[in-house]
Amino acid sequence: LLPAIDNLAWAIVAMVLSVPLNALAGALYLGAGMGPGPRDGLMTGLVARGVGSVMVVRSAIEGTVLIVGWLMGGTVFVGTVLYAVAIGPCLHVLMPLFKISNSTATPGRGVIDPEIPGSGLTAPELIDRGVTEADIEAAQEHAEGR
Repeated sequence: LLPAIDNLAWAIVAMVLSVPLNALAGALYLGAGMGPGPRDGLMTGLVARGVGSVMVVRSAIEGTVLIVGWLMGGTVFVGTVLYAVAIGPCLHVLMPLFKISNSTATPGRGVIDPEIPGSGLTAPELIDRGVTEADIEAAQEHAEGR
């Protein structure tokens, strides 16, 4: 698609820019709710269950992949390490900027997450505390008398 970069300076620029651009792409498709791929699915699942932040979980996944790949005979160089170290922090910053909420819109107030009846918290706050989405849905159905 693009020609090979023969100039070392431009190659370094491309390598450095590739990580935040890849994080931007990931944040856009995850934020749009288009479904995660294998690594993103593992990351979002672990984060949703309170294992750690996006930065910590994704960095651990990429570090594990790097080490396992190297142990299997793969090549590890500057770009591999840069990606493993930087993709987690980049996603951590970018994902909240592109999240599309399933919540309601209130005229003049923008998008808000409604409080789950009886909890005093919104769904994202409950999920951050380890409550499953199924439990949240059950609480909402109970409150609505379904």
